[in-house]
Amino acid sequence: MTRKRKVASSLRALIELAPTDKRVLTKGDLLDELDAAMASGNAKKRNEIEKKLAAVTKEIQTAEAEQRAAMVAAIDRARDAANDEGRVQQLCQAFELCCLVQVVAEDDFGGGETVDQAIGHKHTIAAALDAIAPGRRAALAALLESPFAGVRASAGAHLLNAGLLRERVVPVLQEIERKVSGSAGWTAFWALSPDDHGAWLGGEIAAAKP
Repeated sequence: MTRKRKVASSLRALIELAPTDKRVLTKGDLLDELDAAMASGNAKKRNEIEKKLAAVTKEIQTAEAEQRAAMVAAIDRARDAANDEGRVQQLCQAFELCCLVQVVAEDDFGGGETVDQAIGHKHTIAAALDAIAPGRRAALAALLESPFAGVRASAGAHLLNAGLLRERVVPVLQEIERKVSGSAGWTAFWALSPDDHGAWLGGEIAAAKP
């Protein structure tokens, strides 16, 4: 399989995993079963569950390693592009992949190294777009139409941070902040300045005060 096809396959796999990875659900169920087995003193059942837990934990670790490798491969592919236009397109695709990896890693796998790498890669990609020519980061605006809130939130945050497309970006981030929980909602929240939060947030804060 070519590197291009591998990256596309990784992207499709992440989309299929959202919003909850089945392996994580399985691990949660097994942990509940383990608690019950320990409470009942059933040593045989406990050993069986622990073996299953070890196997699913290894699967999750392998998946995270594959996702980290996919991000690196996507960025390398962008760097190998034949011209600036191709590089911009591939950098935006790599940014999208990193956004999805971050959401899955943070919301499903519980954070850690993969989240840190995804965030770092996104900053690297934004800087690479800036280095091509002033304003080329604006190409991330295409991701504001993504069906995935985590992608829209990250693209909006990096555009707003560069002072680009403010009038378009702020409403997108406000909507995510108001409607979406998890990492996407927090990304939108932290990207907005104190004066940019929607009126709904100020109302909730005021209502919560004694």
